[in-house]
Amino acid sequence: MLFWRWCVEESLISAIGRALPGVDVYHDFAPEEAEFPLVIVQRVGGAGCLFLDHNDDGYEVRFSVSVWDVDRLGAVEKSRAVERSVLDSLEGYALSAADAVVLDDGRRGMVQDFVFVTAG
Repeated sequence: MLFWRWCVEESLISAIGRALPGVDVYHDFAPEEAEFPLVIVQRVGGAGCLFLDHNDDGYEVRFSVSVWDVDRLGAVEKSRAVERSVLDSLEGYALSAADAVVLDDGRRGMVQDFVFVTAG
């Protein structure tokens, strides 16, 4: 299971790609010249090892996924597609419903956290 910790991000990116083919996915932040729509993935925590003996059979990691588009409906539609693909593809759950974000120039985003856990 040790390998799982490091491949969950790769699996997450693959699930996003299946939901939004042709949309760029960035880690942590998008460059200023990036064009919308786009997705940003950040590892934002989790419990780490779930057992005091640091057994590899129990590990929790949390990712934040931000889906951005030029308008609200596009952001919502793409965010829902990502959520469905991630939850269908990986053993994890959405920590909450996606939250809306509006940039000063009117572009829209939906931000949602997902938690993935291994158990022995």
